[in-house]
Amino acid sequence: QVTIVQTKNLLEAAKLALAQAMNIPYSPNMDVSKVTVDPNPVMYNASVDQVYQNATKNIAAVAAANLHLESAIKGVKANRGNMTPSLSLFYTVYTNYASTSTSSSLLGYSYQLQNNVYTLYNGAQLPIYENSPNYSPSKPVAFGDQLRANVYKTVGLQVNIPILNRLQYRVAYLNSKVLLDQAQFNQKTTMAQLRQAVESNYVLMVQALRLYNTYYQQVQNYEESFREASIKYNAGALASLDFVIYNTNKN
Repeated sequence: QVTIVQTKNLLEAAKLALAQAMNIPYSPNMDVSKVTVDPNPVMYNASVDQVYQNATKNIAAVAAANLHLESAIKGVKANRGNMTPSLSLFYTVYTNYASTSTSSSLLGYSYQLQNNVYTLYNGAQLPIYENSPNYSPSKPVAFGDQLRANVYKTVGLQVNIPILNRLQYRVAYLNSKVLLDQAQFNQKTTMAQLRQAVESNYVLMVQALRLYNTYYQQVQNYEESFREASIKYNAGALASLDFVIYNTNKN
């Protein structure tokens, strides 16, 4: 009973490990299907170069190294562009609104006597009249009218010629070239490590298949030897000790 319980515990632990490896929710009722494996392995139907080229298109580390290299190249171009003169065309539109803005309309003109202001004519003081405009009572200006009436537009060209600028642009450009060298080195290192891994595993595959074929042929030979020994033993032409040795070799 203890052995049965321990075996069940191992089964549940294996199910839990499988669910975590597959990143799926664990369930005690989960079931697995037996994977059918071909008992006769064959050589992988691709060369080392074909495997390597396929890996360069599907390995995330290679894609990351290539993207970092492209980013470094763009960074060098961008920082080099900061060191060259630039010409900018700008166009601005500006308006405003004031809640205290008022307006009035001109109704006409009238003559008004100026106080304490005279002119002399033939020794006599004559009063002076002033032509004064008359306006209607002030009223607030509407929001839309103010925005349309206060529009201010500007268009122009701006030329920027960097001379020193504290050498910031040049320092940034040199730093970007260093980052580019690092990205190129990392990209070459990643590709070299990938090729070495592919070549190493390919050689291991060839060696394993060669060893498997040797062992498989050896098993066939032992089985054939045991079959012949069984015939001899049943016919009384082989001793029991020799028959046991043939059986041991086969197993």
